[in-house]
Formats: sequence, structure tokens, C-alpha cells
Amino acid sequence: MTIVAAADLVKVTFRPARPGFHIYSLDLPPDGIGIPTRVNVRAGLQATGPPTANKKERRLHLSLLDAQLSVYPDGPVTISLPVRGKGPAAKIVVSYGACSRTVCLQPVIDRVTTVTLPS
Repeated sequence: MTIVAAADLVKVTFRPARPGFHIYSLDLPPDGIGIPTRVNVRAGLQATGPPTANKKERRLHLSLLDAQLSVYPDGPVTISLPVRGKGPAAKIVVSYGACSRTVCLQPVIDRVTTVTLPS
């Protein structure tokens, strides 16, 4: 995961470490199957709009669960969040789950990373 933060935009690029892995959509419900991807800010930045992805989500059918999930294509995905700067540093909070068709890695829930904002 790579974070680039400025006073007006935060970009988080998720790069699953294994080939054939994807992350779940921003639109996945928080109480369903899978770990919804989330990008939020605290302490130094304030979101001014919703996050958006640079890739279009697709539907993944899980026959064992008879369920459809919204995921991004395998490989890297960048989530952008418009923000307003309030200080020299900020906290970026992310949650995500990386899975293949058969295996899920340990999810990351509310990981906080402190970044310095450019002056």
C-alpha cells in the first residue's frame, strides 16, 4: 500500500502482494461478506467528498456461498479522497481485504498511518 497526501487530495494505492488477488469495492456493505475498502482521514485533514477508485468494479460470483460480491480487478487499485488540509501532518485510516477466488489474506482494519503534508 502506498499513500500520497496533499492538502486537497489523498491517494492510496493498494497492491495485492500475490498474483490473482483483488480487493473489495468501496460500495461493499459493512455488515456483509468481505471486507469493504475504506479510506478516511483524521487529525490534519477533513474529507470534502466521497472516495473514488481508478478502476471499475466487477461482480465476483462465489458459488459456494451463492453470493455476488463487488470487487476491483486483480492487481493495483488507487482510491482517491478529496480533502481539505488543516495542519502539517495528518492521519490516514484504511481498511481492506485482499482475496483470490479461493483464499483470503488477513484483513487490515482501521490501520492508521501518519503522513506529513507538503508545505
